[in-house]
Amino acid sequence: MSSASHQVYTRKWAKQLGIPVFSIDYRLAPKSPYPDALDDVWQAYNWVINNAKDQLGINPAQIILAGDSAGGNLALALTYKCIISNFRIPDGLLLGYPALNLSKKHYTPSMLFSLEDFLVPHTFLKLVRNYYTADPSLDLDNDIFISPIAASPDILQHLPPVRILVGQNDPFHDDCYRFTEKLIDAGRDVKLKEYEGTPHGAFSFCFVGGVKESYDVLHQSIEWLRE
Repeated sequence: MSSASHQVYTRKWAKQLGIPVFSIDYRLAPKSPYPDALDDVWQAYNWVINNAKDQLGINPAQIILAGDSAGGNLALALTYKCIISNFRIPDGLLLGYPALNLSKKHYTPSMLFSLEDFLVPHTFLKLVRNYYTADPSLDLDNDIFISPIAASPDILQHLPPVRILVGQNDPFHDDCYRFTEKLIDAGRDVKLKEYEGTPHGAFSFCFVGGVKESYDVLHQSIEWLRE
């Protein structure tokens, strides 16, 4: 996946909202395992904050981080780095069915959907997790930059407003609800929208002749971005 593969909806965001959209082509596993992708988005974010006004004539007065699936994982991890580093925290997070827990010990009932999911079958999920976290010394259970759901209330209390979109038939469905509950307990501004019968990857199907529910996801994302 790349910025090109996601233009099916990022172009719609830019056009309908009239805003600049920066889509980052970060390095991919297995050639570039963790933390390369996070390092790339961290450097890109720093560049935008420090150079967008002078180099592009864009004043980053308000910044929303958005990502779906693995991109949602990176958007949260990047925000955690901002919090810990005392750097400019984004003004909001839009997360589409984010990968929140990469622990090998982890299980939720919704993961059973991956037995039949045509986009992210369980064999694929296992493969990409192993490629991304190739270093055996990594703590997949507690490293918040790998498994964002593991973040403590001390970190979560600094998060900006969070909006989460997830399909009812998505393997990551249950984790999205669990993370939402953690944010509520931390007193954060969070909303979650569930889409009946919708599998993983809904954003990618909002093209001519695509899936109706994908357009519902797109329209909701635009409404929340306008907030």
